Amino acid sequence: EEVGGSLRRGGLVIDTTTGAAEDAERFGAELAGVGVDYVDATIGGSSRQVREGEAILICGGSAEAYGRCGDLIPHLCGRAFHVGPVGGGARMKLVMNLVLGLNRAVLA
Repeated sequence: EEVGGSLRRGGLVIDTTTGAAEDAERFGAELAGVGVDYVDATIGGSSRQVREGEAILICGGSAEAYGRCGDLIPHLCGRAFHVGPVGGGARMKLVMNLVLGLNRAVLA
């Protein structure tokens, strides 16, 4: 069965978009409905860290879907963290950005 022209049942989508957790949850549910695994894998780090392989991936999705990413993760980042169900990656990135913002405010 084909979804969106190129996704097939049993496929895997790793979404590195930084966006709303609710959007990730909705998209993940739609894909699950047609048998496609979805991992919201937001990137933590600067552009330099990404280029140098030092960025992190903060991943939300089922344990099985996250496990399927194992071979690809070392090519995307230095470390990855599974933080729970779909939407968890986006939520944890917001937490991380809040902490970074508070640190900058204190320093200012």
